[in-house]
Amino acid sequence: MGKQDRGCSLDFAGIEGKRTYLEFCERCPYYKTFMPVTGRGNIDAKIMLVGQEPGEEEDKTGQPFIGRSGLRYGTLLEELGLRRRDVYTSNLVKCRLKDNMKQHTDKIKNHCGANWLFNEIIEVEPEYIIALGEQAYSWIRAQMGLFFPVDNVKLVKFPHPSAALRSPMMEARLRCATDEFKPKLERK
Repeated sequence: MGKQDRGCSLDFAGIEGKRTYLEFCERCPYYKTFMPVTGRGNIDAKIMLVGQEPGEEEDKTGQPFIGRSGLRYGTLLEELGLRRRDVYTSNLVKCRLKDNMKQHTDKIKNHCGANWLFNEIIEVEPEYIIALGEQAYSWIRAQMGLFFPVDNVKLVKFPHPSAALRSPMMEARLRCATDEFKPKLERK
């Protein structure tokens, strides 16, 4: 399916139109509290990286992976031989969740994923989706084939960069995932 013939995608005039629309999203009760963080990067990327939700710095800027985990994210890309401009980066949940919202996480993931991430995946049409963390991986895996086409899309799970910053074991797992994935990029 080519980028021109995706009839199932909501058309927000492409990614930029979707960003503008998301800024005015009122579909969940959290829209008044946080700045939505939309996906960024190369619309023609072969690799799309998806985290769970924005952090404090991301909420301030509206850009994904800017804070402490963003530094580790940048290192991850370097280790893969990539730059931010080579990939498309997004989150499953578009607004930062505070502790008192965690009880609604599944509902919010389903709302944001179905309304926003789904359309980003269709728009970018990546060859690989690297899910950063269990939450993003589990949601995307459950939806593959149900709500978005999976023709030639390969889902890969990496530990989230913030988990790697908190735990030496998760850092080791992130390095292992990077080492295992890198040869796939070199074959291209």
